[in-house]
Amino acid sequence: MEVTESRCIEIIRTELVRSGMTDADTLALGPLDWINACDYPAQIFLYENRLDARQLKRSLQQLLLDFPAFSGRCVVAADGIPSIVLNDAGLRFTEQNSALTLTEFLHECRSSTEAGEYTDKIAAFKSAASDSPLLAIRLTHLASGGSVLGVTHFHGVCDGGGMFQFFAAWSKVAKGEIYRAPVFDRSLLQNLQQSFNGTSPSQHDSFPGISLLELMQLFTRVKNLAEHSKRQVIHFSAADLAGIKRRALLHGKRPTRWFSSQDLLVAHLWREICLIPAECDSMRLSYILDLRKRHGFELPEEYIGNAHSIRSGFLTKSMLAQTDVVELAQRVREISDSADPISVGQDMAYLTQRIPGSNKLHITESALYPTETLTVNNLSNLPCYDLDLGVGNPIWYVPPEYPGCRIVHIVPSAQRDGGFDVHVKLGGDEMGRLRERHEAALACP
Repeated sequence: MEVTESRCIEIIRTELVRSGMTDADTLALGPLDWINACDYPAQIFLYENRLDARQLKRSLQQLLLDFPAFSGRCVVAADGIPSIVLNDAGLRFTEQNSALTLTEFLHECRSSTEAGEYTDKIAAFKSAASDSPLLAIRLTHLASGGSVLGVTHFHGVCDGGGMFQFFAAWSKVAKGEIYRAPVFDRSLLQNLQQSFNGTSPSQHDSFPGISLLELMQLFTRVKNLAEHSKRQVIHFSAADLAGIKRRALLHGKRPTRWFSSQDLLVAHLWREICLIPAECDSMRLSYILDLRKRHGFELPEEYIGNAHSIRSGFLTKSMLAQTDVVELAQRVREISDSADPISVGQDMAYLTQRIPGSNKLHITESALYPTETLTVNNLSNLPCYDLDLGVGNPIWYVPPEYPGCRIVHIVPSAQRDGGFDVHVKLGGDEMGRLRERHEAALACP
């Protein structure tokens, strides 16, 4: 057994889990996969009861028969395009003990949302010879009997929506139930771009050219900038959101278009966070939107891949200060609705193009300016608390750690009260000031 010094973690064993079925095929990745091929997001589920490692490994072994990409390895062709070899090299499974009790761990998660030593840290692949696993599971047994399940996956295989399809199937297998087969067919999305080859992107952003190596370096730079950021969770109940809307309607214009409670929450956060830092004269909203259930895309819910669009909005600090939250929520709805098949097809066609005479790809310009961007990942429609692996549902969920200085994850409330838990990452001073503004706003009648 290995004992780490910092947090009294005792590693019991680390091993590879395989399906036992080797496939000679290769999964070709699409443009939405390429631009995420340098990230290994990690998420955490906390269980009140102890998970059984042997049962988890058996269910994973069975599951990999239908999800072979998670047991494969990534390779990079001479033109810089990554793909997945379905060679059943295995996912990594680590079992360990922690000296923390469930109460202590839950307090730590709610105050910092740090994954710490409860998830795997996997460096992005550096060459075609890399043997990095594409999925790593870390099971931690807490001193009080609860368990922490840390899941780290290669973003090039799929996004958060795809991972929750994997989790849904895993839960079914663990309970001996039948699950719906996953869909890996990239042509379902790539068909959107055929009519737009050679066109410019739909958004006003430019898409500068960047090589895969430069993209990896960019991710490293952004992560270094974010090292001193603090992470906390702010709870918004349904009553909190109703109060924000009521106060805005008392002093602002009546809405002219429908918007959701999530739109209102995003608008509130965009406005409040932009007004905090003195060094920013403007704040770009980078909104991550799942395409699976959107009209016109005809994507099955079981699609395992990157099926999201990042839509942008831009307002100066003075404009945000003068715009009430209801009007801004309508602007957020407009940004969300802009992710339609035509605009996404245009963007994918443009992302597929190369810079003449090089193997550089295109990326969104907003990725190059992390300090001026608020990235919002809306996970509120995902079943974050439904991963029952035989001991009941998780009691707390920690979303992935994304590179960036200002990141917001919106997840369903752990209290099941119709509200949201907002996991916010900001600079240290900014986090304290956001808390002050949040508490002051909720105190208003």
